[in-house]
Amino acid sequence: MRYPECNQPSGRRRRTELGQGLVEYSLTIVLVGIAAILAVGIFEDAIRDTFRRFIDQGEYAPPSLQPIGGEFATRPPSPTPQAAILSFTSNPTSPIQVPTGGSAPVNFNVQTTGAFTQFTLDANGDTIVDYTWAPGQTVPSHTYPVGSYVARLTGTTNAGQILRASLNIQVYDDPNQLPDMPPVVSITANRYTGVAPMQVFFTSQVSFDFDSYAAGYRWAIGTYVDSSSGATTAYTFNTPGTYQVLLQVTDNEGLVGISDPITIQVLTATPLPTNTPLATNTPLPTSTTDPLATQTPRPTNTATPTNTPAATSTPTATSTPTCPFGPYTVPGRIQAENFTCGGQGVAYFDTDQANKGNSSYRSGEWVDIGESGGLTFVGWAGDTEWLRYRATVGTSGLYDFTFRIAIDAGNGDLKIVVDGVEMTGWVSAPNTGSNSTYQNFIVRGVPLLAGARTIEIRFRSRDFYFDYFDIGVAATATPTATVTPTPSNTPTPVPPTATPTRTPTPTSTPVPVSVTFTSIDAEDGYVLENGSANVGGTAFASGSIQIGDTRRQDGNAQRKGFVSFNTSTLPSNAVIQSVTLRLKRVSVDNRPDLLGSMYVDIASSFGFSNNMALQITDFEAAAFYTNVASLGYPASNGSWASGNLNAQGVTGINRFGKTQFRIYFQFPENNDGKGDVLYLYDGSAASADRPQLIINYTVP
Repeated sequence: MRYPECNQPSGRRRRTELGQGLVEYSLTIVLVGIAAILAVGIFEDAIRDTFRRFIDQGEYAPPSLQPIGGEFATRPPSPTPQAAILSFTSNPTSPIQVPTGGSAPVNFNVQTTGAFTQFTLDANGDTIVDYTWAPGQTVPSHTYPVGSYVARLTGTTNAGQILRASLNIQVYDDPNQLPDMPPVVSITANRYTGVAPMQVFFTSQVSFDFDSYAAGYRWAIGTYVDSSSGATTAYTFNTPGTYQVLLQVTDNEGLVGISDPITIQVLTATPLPTNTPLATNTPLPTSTTDPLATQTPRPTNTATPTNTPAATSTPTATSTPTCPFGPYTVPGRIQAENFTCGGQGVAYFDTDQANKGNSSYRSGEWVDIGESGGLTFVGWAGDTEWLRYRATVGTSGLYDFTFRIAIDAGNGDLKIVVDGVEMTGWVSAPNTGSNSTYQNFIVRGVPLLAGARTIEIRFRSRDFYFDYFDIGVAATATPTATVTPTPSNTPTPVPPTATPTRTPTPTSTPVPVSVTFTSIDAEDGYVLENGSANVGGTAFASGSIQIGDTRRQDGNAQRKGFVSFNTSTLPSNAVIQSVTLRLKRVSVDNRPDLLGSMYVDIASSFGFSNNMALQITDFEAAAFYTNVASLGYPASNGSWASGNLNAQGVTGINRFGKTQFRIYFQFPENNDGKGDVLYLYDGSAASADRPQLIINYTVP
């Protein structure tokens, strides 16, 4: 059959059509390739933008990691996101003047950055939380009577971080009655964790008393000290580690306030693996100019081990913090060489820069640190030198300090200072016979309040050698440390053979001693309430001690008595067995016996209102312990009101200074329209009539 010619293309025509098809196919391939290149470029831009955001915004992004292709290597760093910050102010601001005997309602304005879950407020600085609230709830207000207080705000962030801020609150009706107070200092940072190098900005909130202002700022950032920056400063951390930062502020009257430390943790950058994204850039010839491809050529893409050098990904520096010295838990042990950070004048004071010791431990510090027989110690401590330690006290109370010391030239004197307050006088430690012969030396009954504390040990001697000190709850009974039981890991078929060494009778039953102290006339007296405002109105430091109520036109006003004793002659290692307080009755007005029991409070070692001399504010001032005794009512003139102190009262006896008591009736007044007053002899009376403090103790 013959087909029509028009239906059969010639060989030339078929070849022409085939060539055109090949051209069209080639053009299609080229267009697809161009589209793929554009798509990859767009994808690359997306990757690059993603990494740019990660590097610029991620708090943990390693700054040493160059952006892909390196084209952003010279870009300036983007602002660091703010960490949580807490501060607050009072309204009205302190000092606050009120009418005579008045009080001031104070509102608090809390400022925060970041997310918080809870706030607490200790309104008057007595370590007791007065208010707790959550974000969004109304911030509580507090009414302050005349006096000086420290308000302490605590905030807990969503991440569980605890931030603190403090304010001085002074309420007065007479400026002459306001005591000078040291600055109250708190600090915050714009970030607390990141990778090196990391720049951190620090700000402070400082509250002063009514007539003071800042005279100097001293920042301690790890071992670096900055005395020139003022209320704010910045520091770049180049080395990974854990750093403590604190601020010391001195006011124009020479009083010093030190902030609680904050901790900055600097991490090591961990480079991201660069081989993972390369697998996506496979087929294109243009990949040789692609920044992603040029970092790791395709032939070596399977050699994973060479792309992640172990030396830079897991450095050991992160496990060795630069300044990990404190805070230490109390009760507990603190090594002498582990003083806090900050260098000369902040963490310690040493009379010369040279380190007389042979130890490389904490090289660069002025403190003389030595090593001998596996022991690391601080030695050659001399007159005017001191060491400072940061501690966290679990519970308020009296504590025994047991120092491990060696002295080879006479006796060595030391003094314990807590938060800038001298808690002891100079205590003489005995000569041990050699600077390598260490013995325990105990200083008993040092009062410590719960919370963060700065403990300073001062020296007044030559060649004082110091290994460590233990801080334990003060003993209130005969210690059992002299008993030496047989070790449980010593098998013996005849246990009774160890009995003679277990009960060394001569040392386990020390002879009791009784001493009677009489009160200090100049510090005895009473304070009359200001109307019925529950604050002091007038102090009477001469005549008799008076307790009860007084008939006034504006109602009955309460009288509280005060008495103090110089108990510093007690042996520093005395173990107090019992304490009895006695006051002799002079006379009475009407029926003070109807006012209930006679209660006794004990002051801290520096007295009510931080002053042993009688103060108006002693009436309402916080006690170290309340209701430590109840005195029996004296039935007739010349009889004694007497009572024994409870366990808390016993621990409140100050072995290194004076002990002050506040005495008052259970009921402030009975509103009978009469003055009901009990008159008691004070320290100006005949010796047989003066107030007495009878202490029975033993010496181990």
